[in-house]
Amino acid sequence: MHAPPKKTDTLHRILVAARTEFTEKGFDAARLETVARAAKVTKQLIYHYFQSKDELYRVVFDSQSAAVISLLAHTSYETLPPREAITRLINRIVDLHLENPGVTTFTLDQGLHRAQHIDAQTGFAPLTREFISKVIEPILRHGARTGDFRSDVDPALFYATVFHLAAGCFLMGPAMTRTIGIDFASPEGVARWRAHAVDFILASLRAAPES
Repeated sequence: MHAPPKKTDTLHRILVAARTEFTEKGFDAARLETVARAAKVTKQLIYHYFQSKDELYRVVFDSQSAAVISLLAHTSYETLPPREAITRLINRIVDLHLENPGVTTFTLDQGLHRAQHIDAQTGFAPLTREFISKVIEPILRHGARTGDFRSDVDPALFYATVFHLAAGCFLMGPAMTRTIGIDFASPEGVARWRAHAVDFILASLRAAPES
């Protein structure tokens, strides 16, 4: 049974406004009053649909997570040589953060809040594990068969490493800029980090030459 058009439109406006608020401010600084004002509804109406700010955040986070995994998985990695497949994956992660600033905010938020919003009520964990088993593992197996990659790489640890390394200039950009003097807010800085991430990760996968 479909929700009435008016209710669907109201929920959509609330979720769009909430995504913007959480993206710009993170969970702690976000205010439901601001969400209500942007969605042109009352705060009481938000509480009619969502019991708390936590619940609204979880719904937005779940939607964001599903979109992230879908974007990362939406490519034909299996048709590419292993090194090209890994390069494609890294580029997609970098592009994802460039095009969707909310990914950076939500990632930092979960670190700050000790992943309290990643639980049985969200689909993030199962979606990530499925992506690892259906996309990452086959790429690594393919690379091991062709002799391009080592055969002892743990797929889950590899994916976690790749995601955070590729996203490093977004997650830690201002601190890295001040520390090492490269402007990671600039296209040139991001391009330099992207190339470094590709080189570093591919080097870590390289199979040792036979003696």
